[in-house]
Amino acid sequence: MKKVLYALMFCGLIAMGGCNKKEDPTLSYTSIDCEKKEELMNSGALLIDVREPNEYADFHLENAVNRPSTKILSTIENEIIKEAPIVLYCASGNRSKNIAEELVKLGYSNVYDMGSINACIKEVK
Repeated sequence: MKKVLYALMFCGLIAMGGCNKKEDPTLSYTSIDCEKKEELMNSGALLIDVREPNEYADFHLENAVNRPSTKILSTIENEIIKEAPIVLYCASGNRSKNIAEELVKLGYSNVYDMGSINACIKEVK
């Protein structure tokens, strides 16, 4: 009976350990502000506007390339190496956050989310 009890306790400890497993902290992106965006751009980062083409055509940040959130994940691996610093933004911050998370899952290691274009509105063209 004691052996069964110990076996159950051991299995319980193993199961509890799995519940407390933390995600790998290297699998993340960094949220940044406009000032940090400038610093990264000066160091060669790629600025990507993940809004739709019509939004981008209305206005966008200087030096930004347009890669809509609806298409970027299917094309980026052919365009950008995984170690390249990438700064993302959109209209509200939702799309850029989602794309940042997905890029990290694809193995991109230098992903920065600026969030809303309004963070740098004074630079909008």
